[in-house]
Amino acid sequence: MAASLVARALDDSDLNVKLAAARAAIHLGLPRAGDRVVGWLKERDTRLRAMACEVIAVSPTDRSLAALVRVLGDTESEVRLAAVRALGRGGDSDAVSALLGQLDDASSKVRVEVVRALGRLGDPRAVVPLVSKLKDSETDVRRHVAQVLGALADRRAVPSLIAALRDRNMDVRRGSLEALGKLGAADARPAIVALLEEEVSDSGLRVAAIEALAGIATPAAIDRLIDELQREGPVPLEEDSAVRVALRIAYGRAGGGVVARLVAALDLTRVTRRAATVVLALGALGDKQGVAPIVRAARRGAVPLHHVVSALRAIGGPEGLLFTLEHLDAPDADVRRAVVEAAAVLAQPSRRDGRAVDVVRARVLAHKTPLGERLALVRLLGRTGSQRARPVLLALLSRPESVMRVAVIDALATLGSTSQKLDTKLVSALDDDSSAVRLAAARALARVGGWAASRQLLSRLRIAPRQDRLALGIAVSGAVARGGRDEQADQIARMLGPSSWVTRDALIESLGRLSGPRSLAVLATLATAVDRDDRRKVAEVLAGRKGGQSILLKLATDPQGSVRATAMWALGSAPQWSSEAAKTIESALADADSMVAANAVAAWGRLLSRRASLPAGARDHLCRALGDARAYVRLNAVVGLHALSRRHGSMALCEGGKVRDRLRADRSWRVRGAAASLLRWRSEVRRAGQAADRRALRRCEVDEVHQAVARRCQTLTELPQGTEDVLLFVTGVSGNRAQPRAAFALLLADGWLRLGHADRRGAVFARAIARGPVELAVPVDRLR
Repeated sequence: MAASLVARALDDSDLNVKLAAARAAIHLGLPRAGDRVVGWLKERDTRLRAMACEVIAVSPTDRSLAALVRVLGDTESEVRLAAVRALGRGGDSDAVSALLGQLDDASSKVRVEVVRALGRLGDPRAVVPLVSKLKDSETDVRRHVAQVLGALADRRAVPSLIAALRDRNMDVRRGSLEALGKLGAADARPAIVALLEEEVSDSGLRVAAIEALAGIATPAAIDRLIDELQREGPVPLEEDSAVRVALRIAYGRAGGGVVARLVAALDLTRVTRRAATVVLALGALGDKQGVAPIVRAARRGAVPLHHVVSALRAIGGPEGLLFTLEHLDAPDADVRRAVVEAAAVLAQPSRRDGRAVDVVRARVLAHKTPLGERLALVRLLGRTGSQRARPVLLALLSRPESVMRVAVIDALATLGSTSQKLDTKLVSALDDDSSAVRLAAARALARVGGWAASRQLLSRLRIAPRQDRLALGIAVSGAVARGGRDEQADQIARMLGPSSWVTRDALIESLGRLSGPRSLAVLATLATAVDRDDRRKVAEVLAGRKGGQSILLKLATDPQGSVRATAMWALGSAPQWSSEAAKTIESALADADSMVAANAVAAWGRLLSRRASLPAGARDHLCRALGDARAYVRLNAVVGLHALSRRHGSMALCEGGKVRDRLRADRSWRVRGAAASLLRWRSEVRRAGQAADRRALRRCEVDEVHQAVARRCQTLTELPQGTEDVLLFVTGVSGNRAQPRAAFALLLADGWLRLGHADRRGAVFARAIARGPVELAVPVDRLR
């Protein structure tokens, strides 16, 4: 409806109506709007001609782009500027010749935009003409030329960029340094070193010179960076420094070569301050090849212990653990605490290394040990993964300090295994006077509680009214999932009758995490309940549940949108493809409810990405969803195409560069970011990216205003490994209280977006989601 009204308004006789319609066409992304306004380019009114260019920039066609070339000679610089911008965004390499003719435009603003447009197009024919503009009279032009030459990555520009290091303007010199770094121009190193030796007063110029050497990353360039590093002195890892940032850039290019040069410098250094600086740099790189040289330097007394510990902690892994354990009794209290905290990070529970237990036992039980240090020692005991640590921890569970009891409970959960005695202790901690201790006990039971815990927790929920029922709810579903038995489903069903809203959703969650026909039968009954909160919770807990698909298919047609949205997400969690589920999801892809449609697109992509082969036409649904007016639908469509590309290769591509269009012009930065990740992956991993994909990524580097998107255009985004079950609470703006039934938008670590409403506690249960950070995005009902 809106699109047809806007299309008619573009032909209105009133100037202001036409201009308003053009702005609406840009906002809506009206298809072929560029063709509708081509005639405006001949209008006498400057505003109409300029606005036509803006519309064509967003909705280009071959006809409209050809018409723009003629407008480059317009008498008004405002119109020429808009035409150049549109040609640059149109992505048509045929525009290069026309744009090169405007490099000498009378308006410096137009010249700047021509340079930017040539950078977006990424055509090598522009390199030599652009080099000549490094001598333009306007500073802004020269600065943009340097930036674009770096993005074009053509070594023909190197001599002129080296010459530009003597430009009278600092911004131009910084831009030239950045370009030389991107080009990896080894022949520029002497000029850059000379710049550094001039004791440059401009800190930004010095940083740019250091980062340029990092981009060059030859042994000589790295050695110079190490010289700069040692001049800088030891900077704590928490603060970072310009040279360490540069070394990380160089490490990305030269890998182990950077570590080797730092190790050589460390072995030769006898000055403590310089050695400490190198050790911290090795820690910042996080390469495990640095561990042995760091320990070697520490044993010969070349580096203070607190710097060594800081570096080993930053590198991580068990390789540095033995050295750290040797110094748990360091005489200085601050250093000793740092050692303990580092050891807790380096220890890995999965390795079950009990070497620290004997060393820690006496110190953690000693009353004279400061509380802060004891807390760190408790965390270390948990991280050992050794069951020998459990008696020590249980002995501390009765300590009067609530913060100590919380730390002990967390450590017991980290140990990983359970027993009847531990279950009883943790359940008893739910009666603690401290709410923090009760919450810690609930979390621990959810992680490690077993059969004994599940029985005790269900008993408490049935007969004990005066207790922390929210904590009980957090604990019970995890314990039931691990130690519960299907025969408990009847008991839970009886408890549902008189249950309060605080525990009802926890009980339904417990049913969903059991396995067997009894629990499934109770869930099937609840799926027909009058209360939509019950139906929505059932849909949520059936995600990935064997035998639950028939229930989900009924909930997917529920009259309540929030129930349908949750069911759609859950259908996408099925381990295998089902034609009946596919038809149900397919019918919801264009649902008027944004939550339903976005989750349906995600479900479609998730199911297809698990198939061994791609059914004919299945990809087309995702391609069509790229043009949906709703940002979250488009986001899941792009993520789905990325998942399909990883599984099925080029068969998952949409025709006509639709993903490139999302990167170029989508209004949502999240959609642009997802498109950038897909194109960068295709370019680097599959080595299948078309020239147009590479041009789109270069254009993004030049043009993108959102930092997160620009970073994805430049750097490959790694996907997380493994899955986990998670219980999340959706809080309000203050973040202090969970919001019952709150709308949410969960951005998962693998890029998928799940939409829905929290349960009556304000909680969301997510089964088998990608392991990693989960971000709360703006929910649909608050989007504008």
